[in-house]
Amino acid sequence: MSGVFEDGLLILRQPGPPIISVEGIIYYRYMDQLYIPKVPALLDKDEVIAVSNARIKHAESLINVRYSLCVMRDLYENLLRVNAHKKVIDFGCGGGLLARLFGPGSDLEPPQSVFGVDLNPVAVDSALVAYAQIPNVREFKTSVFGEGDTLQLEDNSITGIFSSFVMHFKVFDSQLKELHRVLVPGGTFVWNDYLHSRYPGHSQKLIKKMSDIGFEVSKEKKEFRAPPENDIKHHMFFRAVKL
Repeated sequence: MSGVFEDGLLILRQPGPPIISVEGIIYYRYMDQLYIPKVPALLDKDEVIAVSNARIKHAESLINVRYSLCVMRDLYENLLRVNAHKKVIDFGCGGGLLARLFGPGSDLEPPQSVFGVDLNPVAVDSALVAYAQIPNVREFKTSVFGEGDTLQLEDNSITGIFSSFVMHFKVFDSQLKELHRVLVPGGTFVWNDYLHSRYPGHSQKLIKKMSDIGFEVSKEKKEFRAPPENDIKHHMFFRAVKL
Protein backbone atom coordinates (compact mmCIF):
# COMPACT_ATOMS: atom_id res chain seq x y z
CA MET A 1 0.00 0.00 0.00
CA SER A 2 1.73 3.16 -1.21
CA GLY A 3 1.77 6.49 0.56
CA VAL A 4 3.88 9.41 1.70
CA PHE A 5 4.91 10.77 5.09
CA GLU A 6 4.30 14.43 5.80
CA ASP A 7 4.90 16.17 9.15
CA GLY A 8 4.55 12.90 11.02
CA LEU A 9 1.36 11.92 9.18
CA LEU A 10 0.86 9.11 6.69
CA ILE A 11 -1.09 9.94 3.54
CA LEU A 12 -2.15 7.00 1.37
CA ARG A 13 -3.01 7.13 -2.30
CA GLN A 14 -6.24 5.24 -1.65
CA PRO A 15 -8.40 4.39 1.40
CA GLY A 16 -6.85 1.87 3.75
CA PRO A 17 -7.64 -0.24 6.84
CA PRO A 18 -8.40 1.23 10.30
CA ILE A 19 -4.85 0.68 11.61
CA ILE A 20 -1.52 0.43 9.80
CA SER A 21 1.88 -0.54 11.20
CA VAL A 22 4.91 0.99 9.48
CA GLU A 23 8.37 0.04 10.80
CA GLY A 24 6.85 -0.82 14.15
CA ILE A 25 4.89 2.45 14.46
CA ILE A 26 1.10 2.26 14.62
CA TYR A 27 -0.92 4.75 12.55
CA TYR A 28 -4.64 5.25 13.04
CA ARG A 29 -6.99 6.09 10.20
CA TYR A 30 -8.37 9.57 10.76
CA MET A 31 -9.79 10.16 7.29
CA ASP A 32 -10.02 7.62 4.47
CA GLN A 33 -6.46 8.32 3.30
CA LEU A 34 -4.99 10.24 6.24
CA TYR A 35 -3.38 8.38 9.14
CA ILE A 36 -2.21 9.85 12.46
CA PRO A 37 0.34 8.49 14.97
CA LYS A 38 -2.01 8.63 17.98
CA VAL A 39 -5.73 8.53 18.58
CA PRO A 40 -7.15 12.05 17.95
CA ALA A 41 -7.66 13.05 21.58
CA LEU A 42 -4.01 12.32 22.39
CA LEU A 43 -2.46 14.42 19.63
CA ASP A 44 -0.50 17.39 20.91
CA LYS A 45 -0.89 20.94 19.59
CA ASP A 46 1.75 20.60 16.88
CA GLU A 47 0.29 17.30 15.67
CA VAL A 48 -3.21 18.78 15.45
CA ILE A 49 -1.80 21.71 13.47
CA ALA A 50 -0.09 19.22 11.13
CA VAL A 51 -3.47 17.55 10.49
CA SER A 52 -5.05 20.95 9.85
CA ASN A 53 -2.29 21.91 7.43
CA ALA A 54 -2.65 18.62 5.55
CA ARG A 55 -6.37 19.20 5.13
CA ILE A 56 -5.79 22.71 3.79
CA LYS A 57 -2.87 21.75 1.55
CA HIS A 58 -4.46 18.68 0.00
CA ALA A 59 -8.03 19.98 0.16
CA GLU A 60 -10.44 17.91 -1.89
CA SER A 61 -7.96 15.11 -2.49
CA LEU A 62 -8.33 14.26 1.21
CA ILE A 63 -11.71 15.72 2.08
CA ASN A 64 -15.02 14.51 0.70
CA VAL A 65 -16.37 18.05 0.51
CA ARG A 66 -19.86 17.14 -0.67
CA TYR A 67 -20.36 14.78 2.27
CA SER A 68 -18.76 17.19 4.74
CA LEU A 69 -21.02 20.05 3.65
CA CYS A 70 -24.07 17.80 3.97
CA VAL A 71 -23.14 17.05 7.58
CA MET A 72 -22.35 20.69 8.29
CA ARG A 73 -25.59 21.94 6.80
CA ASP A 74 -27.63 19.58 8.98
CA LEU A 75 -25.66 20.61 12.03
CA TYR A 76 -26.02 24.32 11.28
CA GLU A 77 -29.65 24.31 10.17
CA ASN A 78 -31.27 21.87 12.58
CA LEU A 79 -29.27 22.27 15.77
CA LEU A 80 -27.74 25.73 15.94
CA ARG A 81 -30.94 27.69 15.28
CA VAL A 82 -29.26 31.03 15.80
CA ASN A 83 -31.53 33.84 16.95
CA ALA A 84 -31.89 37.34 15.56
CA HIS A 85 -28.41 38.43 16.73
CA LYS A 86 -26.73 35.80 14.54
CA LYS A 87 -23.27 36.20 15.99
CA VAL A 88 -21.53 32.88 15.51
CA ILE A 89 -18.18 31.42 16.53
CA ASP A 90 -16.76 28.80 14.16
CA PHE A 91 -14.68 26.81 16.67
CA GLY A 92 -11.84 24.91 15.00
CA CYS A 93 -12.60 26.78 11.80
CA GLY A 94 -9.84 25.20 9.71
CA GLY A 95 -9.69 26.87 6.31
CA GLY A 96 -13.23 28.27 6.62
CA LEU A 97 -15.25 25.48 4.99
CA LEU A 98 -18.31 26.84 6.80
CA ALA A 99 -18.42 29.68 4.25
CA ARG A 100 -19.27 27.22 1.49
CA LEU A 101 -22.62 26.49 3.12
CA PHE A 102 -23.73 29.93 1.99
CA GLY A 103 -22.35 29.89 -1.54
CA PRO A 104 -24.22 30.46 -4.82
CA GLY A 105 -27.59 28.72 -4.91
CA SER A 106 -27.71 28.14 -1.14
CA ASP A 107 -31.04 28.70 0.61
CA LEU A 108 -29.41 29.01 4.03
CA GLU A 109 -29.45 32.43 5.64
CA PRO A 110 -25.88 33.27 6.69
CA PRO A 111 -25.02 34.70 10.09
CA GLN A 112 -24.47 38.44 10.34
CA SER A 113 -21.16 37.98 12.15
CA VAL A 114 -18.67 35.11 12.02
CA PHE A 115 -15.69 34.69 14.31
CA GLY A 116 -13.38 31.86 13.30
CA VAL A 117 -10.96 30.48 15.90
CA ASP A 118 -8.38 27.73 15.53
CA LEU A 119 -5.07 26.48 16.93
CA ASN A 120 -3.48 26.85 13.51
CA PRO A 121 -2.29 30.30 12.29
CA VAL A 122 -2.36 29.11 8.66
CA ALA A 123 -5.97 28.01 9.09
CA VAL A 124 -7.23 31.30 10.48
CA ASP A 125 -5.61 33.20 7.61
CA SER A 126 -7.34 30.91 5.09
CA ALA A 127 -10.66 31.18 6.91
CA LEU A 128 -10.54 34.96 6.84
CA VAL A 129 -10.37 34.88 3.04
CA ALA A 130 -13.22 32.35 2.89
CA TYR A 131 -15.53 34.31 5.22
CA ALA A 132 -15.18 37.37 3.00
CA GLN A 133 -17.18 35.45 0.37
CA ILE A 134 -20.23 34.93 2.62
CA PRO A 135 -23.14 36.96 1.18
CA ASN A 136 -24.31 39.86 3.33
CA VAL A 137 -21.99 39.08 6.22
CA ARG A 138 -21.54 42.27 8.24
CA GLU A 139 -18.55 41.30 10.33
CA PHE A 140 -15.97 38.55 10.09
CA LYS A 141 -12.67 37.99 11.78
CA THR A 142 -10.41 35.17 12.89
CA SER A 143 -7.87 34.55 15.61
CA VAL A 144 -5.60 31.84 16.95
CA PHE A 145 -7.23 30.27 19.99
CA GLY A 146 -5.30 27.77 22.07
CA GLU A 147 -4.79 26.80 25.68
CA GLY A 148 -4.96 29.83 27.96
CA ASP A 149 -5.92 32.27 25.19
CA THR A 150 -8.64 34.87 25.74
CA LEU A 151 -11.27 35.67 23.13
CA GLN A 152 -11.46 39.38 22.35
CA LEU A 153 -15.22 39.34 22.83
CA GLU A 154 -17.57 40.67 25.49
CA ASP A 155 -19.32 38.43 28.00
CA ASN A 156 -22.66 37.08 26.74
CA SER A 157 -22.13 38.51 23.25
CA ILE A 158 -22.25 35.43 20.98
CA THR A 159 -25.49 33.79 19.88
CA GLY A 160 -24.17 30.37 18.91
CA ILE A 161 -21.05 28.26 18.55
CA PHE A 162 -20.59 25.89 15.62
CA SER A 163 -17.90 23.19 15.46
CA SER A 164 -17.65 20.53 12.77
CA PHE A 165 -15.21 17.60 12.61
CA VAL A 166 -13.18 19.05 15.51
CA MET A 167 -14.32 17.96 18.97
CA HIS A 168 -12.75 14.50 18.79
CA PHE A 169 -9.41 16.28 19.34
CA LYS A 170 -8.30 17.46 22.78
CA VAL A 171 -10.23 20.56 23.80
CA PHE A 172 -8.65 22.57 26.60
CA ASP A 173 -10.64 23.41 29.71
CA SER A 174 -9.66 27.07 29.28
CA GLN A 175 -11.18 27.08 25.78
CA LEU A 176 -14.47 25.65 26.99
CA LYS A 177 -14.64 28.22 29.79
CA GLU A 178 -13.98 31.07 27.35
CA LEU A 179 -16.63 29.82 24.95
CA HIS A 180 -19.09 29.59 27.82
CA ARG A 181 -18.21 33.14 28.91
CA VAL A 182 -18.95 34.77 25.56
CA LEU A 183 -22.10 32.76 24.76
CA VAL A 184 -25.44 34.34 25.65
CA PRO A 185 -27.53 32.57 28.31
CA GLY A 186 -29.68 30.07 26.45
CA GLY A 187 -27.26 30.16 23.52
CA THR A 188 -26.24 26.91 21.87
CA PHE A 189 -22.95 25.20 21.10
CA VAL A 190 -23.29 22.41 18.54
CA TRP A 191 -20.79 19.88 17.24
CA ASN A 192 -20.60 16.50 15.56
CA ASP A 193 -18.42 13.49 16.34
CA TYR A 194 -18.03 10.75 13.74
CA LEU A 195 -15.54 8.87 15.94
CA HIS A 196 -17.80 8.61 19.00
CA SER A 197 -18.28 4.84 18.71
CA ARG A 198 -14.55 4.25 18.27
CA TYR A 199 -13.52 6.41 21.24
CA PRO A 200 -16.61 6.70 23.50
CA GLY A 201 -14.59 7.67 26.58
CA HIS A 202 -13.52 10.96 25.01
CA SER A 203 -17.10 12.09 24.42
CA GLN A 204 -18.12 11.11 27.94
CA LYS A 205 -15.27 13.13 29.48
CA LEU A 206 -16.11 16.13 27.28
CA ILE A 207 -19.78 16.07 28.28
CA LYS A 208 -18.79 15.90 31.96
CA LYS A 209 -16.47 18.91 31.57
CA MET A 210 -19.11 20.97 29.79
CA SER A 211 -21.77 20.10 32.34
CA ASP A 212 -19.46 21.19 35.16
CA ILE A 213 -18.79 24.51 33.39
CA GLY A 214 -22.50 25.28 33.03
CA PHE A 215 -23.84 23.66 29.86
CA GLU A 216 -26.76 21.30 29.50
CA VAL A 217 -25.75 18.74 26.87
CA SER A 218 -27.97 16.53 24.73
CA LYS A 219 -27.09 14.25 21.82
CA GLU A 220 -28.67 12.65 18.77
CA LYS A 221 -27.53 9.90 16.42
CA LYS A 222 -27.41 10.79 12.74
CA GLU A 223 -26.61 8.91 9.53
CA PHE A 224 -25.25 10.32 6.29
CA ARG A 225 -24.34 8.78 2.95
CA ALA A 226 -20.92 9.64 1.60
CA PRO A 227 -20.70 9.82 -2.20
CA PRO A 228 -19.70 8.40 -4.58
CA GLU A 229 -20.12 4.93 -3.03
CA ASN A 230 -22.93 6.13 -0.72
CA ASP A 231 -21.32 4.48 2.28
CA ILE A 232 -23.27 5.10 5.48
CA LYS A 233 -21.42 7.29 7.98
CA HIS A 234 -22.59 7.39 11.59
CA HIS A 235 -22.35 10.61 13.56
CA MET A 236 -23.35 11.80 16.98
CA PHE A 237 -24.65 15.36 17.07
CA PHE A 238 -24.26 17.23 20.34
CA ARG A 239 -26.12 20.32 21.49
CA ALA A 240 -24.95 22.22 24.58
CA VAL A 241 -27.10 25.03 25.95
CA LYS A 242 -25.64 27.63 28.29
CA LEU A 243 -27.66 27.62 31.49
